[in-house]
Amino acid sequence: MEKFTYFTIHVDDSIGWASTPELAAKLRAVLAKVWADIKWQDFWADIMGFDVEHDRVQRTLKFSARKHIGALRALVAEDCSFTPKSPYAQDINAVELFPPPEQIGSIEHQLFINRASFCKQAIGSLRQIVKVRPDLAGPVGIISRFAHAPCETMPKHVKHVCLYAIGTIDAGPMFGGRACSFEDLSLPADLPDSYVLDVDGPKLWHYHVVLDGSLSAKDRSRSCILHMYAGACFNALSFTQHSIAKDANDSEVFTASSGGAQSVPYRGILHEMQVSMHARTPIFSDSRSTRLISISASAMKQAIYLARRVLYMREGIADGEYAFYQVDGKMNPANGGTKYIGILEFVRARTYMGVIVVSKTIMVAKTRLD
Repeated sequence: MEKFTYFTIHVDDSIGWASTPELAAKLRAVLAKVWADIKWQDFWADIMGFDVEHDRVQRTLKFSARKHIGALRALVAEDCSFTPKSPYAQDINAVELFPPPEQIGSIEHQLFINRASFCKQAIGSLRQIVKVRPDLAGPVGIISRFAHAPCETMPKHVKHVCLYAIGTIDAGPMFGGRACSFEDLSLPADLPDSYVLDVDGPKLWHYHVVLDGSLSAKDRSRSCILHMYAGACFNALSFTQHSIAKDANDSEVFTASSGGAQSVPYRGILHEMQVSMHARTPIFSDSRSTRLISISASAMKQAIYLARRVLYMREGIADGEYAFYQVDGKMNPANGGTKYIGILEFVRARTYMGVIVVSKTIMVAKTRLD
């Protein structure tokens, strides 16, 4: 067996692990010499302020943000007994930028300042929570665009997301499970070209990426990228594209090239953790034109101003880093990161992302059964 030791540190939090108990003891002795006042936790209970629940019997690892959501509750400062079924308000896409009133010191100007202050604080807290709550990435990404110039209805949308987070304070992604073995974490061979992601089917335990891009008629288009591993989403990104897409195809290509670029360092990290990455990482997109461009040089003419991104995509495919596959557009779990989605579609996406939501008395949603 190959021997290895890893140690990562972030400010005053760190995680270390080794392939054998003897190596772990040596690592601990070395660290004790450097930091004499170091505090040890034999079981992960808290990392970077997030709660960690490690079930050795079920072989699961679950994260939640109880402390951060508790602070958010104090900021909202109102009755939080009501929990929305979804963080998406129906008119969330109607939110627009509201320029500050010209007359400084007026009542309208003071109301604007109050709205902006509340929205910035609440959204700042939500963006921290999103690190372990991928189900919040979509609505938080949408409302974040208007925090600096909120309209009169903006606080309502922010509170809606906050109330959902407060009502699901114990929720979070759960990785692993008794059905997941170490061999399942690696993809033994490339998926067939005709493979279609079954969102409601058995879990894909190996690393894969799901993405979606949407064209906006008002401003720049949006992208959503979900990085999945061990049955849950460990990084959900919902962001505004920095370039203006001419059509839906350009928006999808921008998203696909970004997802491919992001997958490369994650593949390197998994390789360092002794996870085989010989097969190409599957990247699932509901854009037929994107999948065609990734394998056909002639199709690149459809997105000529994105030529550099397309060439990068094709280089990654040629180097065996990743490949693009199909996911049904109506079932795409990344849809919520670019647009409003209904409750049923949200619950399906949340389940796919491995987010466990449990109330005080009953389980509201659970991961899919294999």
